[in-house]
Amino acid sequence: MEVEYHVLGGEAAEQILKAAHETRADVIVMGTHGRRGVAHLLMGSMAEQVVRTAPCPVLTVNRLGAAETAKEPELAPEPAV
Repeated sequence: MEVEYHVLGGEAAEQILKAAHETRADVIVMGTHGRRGVAHLLMGSMAEQVVRTAPCPVLTVNRLGAAETAKEPELAPEPAV
């Protein structure tokens, strides 16, 4: 499997979407703060903008979910072999 990464400057969502179009990306993987409620309204969501307008599937990973999984080992995914 071939994996590429890009480091770009500028507005994050705009650059992610531009790179996805230019490279004909198969998938976008990105982290998210997982803000909700007022924090989400005030700060917006770069990840949400990407998810809504991306030309390919987007996998978002929430750091809070990772912390919850770490507290509950039975929910942790099996390690890759």
